[in-house]
Amino acid sequence: MIFSDHICISCDKRFKSGDDIVVCPECGTPYHRECWLKNGECINEKLHENGQSYKESHEEIITEENPDLENSENNGEQKTLEKAICPICKEENESFATRCKNCGERLKTSEDLFNELMSLLEDAEKTAESNNSGRTKHSDFVGFSNEQALRFLKKNTMRYFPLFIMFSRNEQVGNNKIFSFNLAALLFPPLFFAYRKMTAACLAFLVALGALAAPSFIIVAQKRKLEFPWFDIAAIDTDSMLFQQIYFVCAILSYAIQIFAFLFADWLYYRHMSKKIRRINYQCGENVAQTAHLMEKYGGTSVSALVSAVFVYTFVGMLTVRFLITSVFDNLL
Repeated sequence: MIFSDHICISCDKRFKSGDDIVVCPECGTPYHRECWLKNGECINEKLHENGQSYKESHEEIITEENPDLENSENNGEQKTLEKAICPICKEENESFATRCKNCGERLKTSEDLFNELMSLLEDAEKTAESNNSGRTKHSDFVGFSNEQALRFLKKNTMRYFPLFIMFSRNEQVGNNKIFSFNLAALLFPPLFFAYRKMTAACLAFLVALGALAAPSFIIVAQKRKLEFPWFDIAAIDTDSMLFQQIYFVCAILSYAIQIFAFLFADWLYYRHMSKKIRRINYQCGENVAQTAHLMEKYGGTSVSALVSAVFVYTFVGMLTVRFLITSVFDNLL
């Protein structure tokens, strides 16, 4: 019998893959080895008094709390997202498709997918609660529930939710795999973070990339004969050895930052989400209304922040060029 996601009745902690598990030789109740040694015997007295086994009692609990579960298992049925049938061409599409792969007709909105996923999640949590004998609500995250993660994400949950579950499980088992691939973060790192309301990360990437773009901006400005009131950009010797070295280093660092965003933007977003939700839970406690308000405030996406980031990026780039002209490139004039 596999005990993943079952609960040790001694310490009330969920068993994880790789745990050293000991089972009672009489009733089969699982324990962490250290819990078994600490107790010295099985403490599941109810099973011993009734002459039952852990497996039998576990199956009874699942059947009582989920009467439809046995029928669905016998019929080979499993509740999943239904296939999306196109109303125009009748083509069968994947459950997560928003448009028909054959004719392009819109099938579902992101909100529809979100609601379906929430429904499946609620069913999964009810089943998990039964598997754990009602001791704890199942969650793939530490410090907050799956539902809270979905409500925080809001947009593009079909991509981020399973990815963040993987990050969470890797953390719990000590796996250091934290990279994924994010094309939007590769092309426009500051804009991606701004859209996801990650202000600190957005500003950090804005400043770094704005500074590193200064040499390229100077070259383009000279070719297009642009003039600026605070300095004579045409006077800079872009063919000098010093300028070429600075240009090369800035280009390499800029590519390195973009590759970093490409590989680790999703993980940074996961850490941001985890930190925010735990802080909200700590501040609000059982106050549902306040929790919902803060989840709305810090979660989801922001088009206004995205637009602001575009203007700030341009402004920061101009200020950076001015600073570099008056300091680093002063000897090139």
